[in-house]
Amino acid sequence: LLPLKKFCTETEQLSEEIAAHIMKMATNIRLILLETVKKIAKLLSTNVAVENFRIRKLLLDFHEDVSKFTLTYETRLQQVIKDARNPSKPENENHLNELVEFYVTSDFDFDKFMYTYLTERTREINAVKTLYFETVAKDEPQIAAYQTAKIPFAVITKPVV
Repeated sequence: LLPLKKFCTETEQLSEEIAAHIMKMATNIRLILLETVKKIAKLLSTNVAVENFRIRKLLLDFHEDVSKFTLTYETRLQQVIKDARNPSKPENENHLNELVEFYVTSDFDFDKFMYTYLTERTREINAVKTLYFETVAKDEPQIAAYQTAKIPFAVITKPVV
């Protein structure tokens, strides 16, 4: 076996670029997790979450799980960065790879799992908001002509279909 440097003189630059890219990925994951926590907090502040105990409990549990994972991820990322900057410790670029892999294989990967879950909860909250807070006790006709009625729209937006 021959060293890669024998054939590729730019291996040092290439490995530095790869390490920089992995570091950027790792920090972007942290930002995604923090943004997700903010989105959940925003859902928790809606009228629906304040008024409905079950929805609030569901969101609080989700917020807690995402917050715990974010804290674990941040702690590990800080340790990897600290170790990488310490000249007395041997560099190990696999730690960053392992950290990114830890995120990708978890249930908190935004693209695989959390986006869908967060979108579903947002839609549910918006539907409940429309159903309970925007259509109840309105002074308007209660019955529309069936032939001109838009049933799917009316189910959500009208007090009586």
